[in-house]
Amino acid sequence: MSVDRRYWDSDAFLGWLPNEQDKAPKCEGVLKAAEAGQLQIVTSALTLTEVIRLKGKPRLPRTEEDRIRAFFEHDWIVVRRDALKPRLRANPLIRLGNKPSAHQQMDAEEVVAARDFR
Repeated sequence: MSVDRRYWDSDAFLGWLPNEQDKAPKCEGVLKAAEAGQLQIVTSALTLTEVIRLKGKPRLPRTEEDRIRAFFEHDWIVVRRDALKPRLRANPLIRLGNKPSAHQQMDAEEVVAARDFR
C-alpha cells in the first residue's frame, strides 16, 4: 500500500513552526495524519534553507535553527536533496520575466520540485 504524499513549500513550514494563528490550524490536520503514518510531507532542500535563513530577517539563534533541523528529520518528512535538477528545469519558468529576483528563482524551483515529487 502506498502512502499519500503532500508537498509543502516554505510557506507551510513558516506558518506551522512559529505557530502563526492564520496558518498553523490549516497545517495541523496534515501533520497529525503524517505522524499517524497516513501520509508523508515532501519538500525540497531549498525549503529548509528558506525556513532557516529568511532574506532580510535577522539570523535565527542556534537553538532555534537546531529545533527546525530536528523537525525536518522526522521519518514522515521527505526532504528531496536533488536541488540541482529543479534548478535547471526551472530556468524556462524564470526566463518568462526580465531579471528575476532571488525569491522568484526559488519560487520557480519549488514549482518544479513540487511537480517532480510524484
